[in-house]
Amino acid sequence: MAQIKIVSDFVCPFCFLGEKTVEETFQPNEIEWIPFELRPEGSVPLDPNSAYVQQSMKQSVLPIAERLGIEIRLPDISPIPRTRLAHIGFYYAKEHGKGNDYFIAVFKAYWQQGRDISQSGVLAQVAEHIGLDTQAFLSALQDERYAKLHEEGLRQTDSVRAVPTFFVGDRVLQGIQSKESLELARDEAARKVASDPDASGAASCSIDGCGC
Repeated sequence: MAQIKIVSDFVCPFCFLGEKTVEETFQPNEIEWIPFELRPEGSVPLDPNSAYVQQSMKQSVLPIAERLGIEIRLPDISPIPRTRLAHIGFYYAKEHGKGNDYFIAVFKAYWQQGRDISQSGVLAQVAEHIGLDTQAFLSALQDERYAKLHEEGLRQTDSVRAVPTFFVGDRVLQGIQSKESLELARDEAARKVASDPDASGAASCSIDGCGC
């Protein structure tokens, strides 16, 4: 059973940067990714060369990346890619036991390799890299079953207004979290489960953009 649920989008830099502390705190089988679309079809596309995006990268994203020791660069892809197709691919990867690997690989493809993750060919190469069958993956991108899984997943995020958002036990944490804060939430959830087995402002991105 997942100990942490992460609502995240591939084009959110803070989602990518925040993954490091999650990886340091939880085992891969304790992590559940929940896709979120910052800019779904029909919304106004975002220009990476706009003053707002450039300022956010310079003042917020790059300083955090440097502090965490993570390589990141803003891809020169305009407009910033839609992520629906990439998320549909996630459900195929998850079904085949590669969900965590896929999410991280797509993050790196965009934020470190500057690749257009709205393109099926790029996503297929990512899938192949983590050991998935290329042709089966491409077929899955067009399969209505996986599209429906994505729509169902999005309904879980109706209350989410910014990403990354972390659910750990009863705690809801928004924005990049320190390893200490995730450990505290994890341990608190574990204590609650031990005592009752039946119990169940930081940097982030919203639909308006990314900032502190």
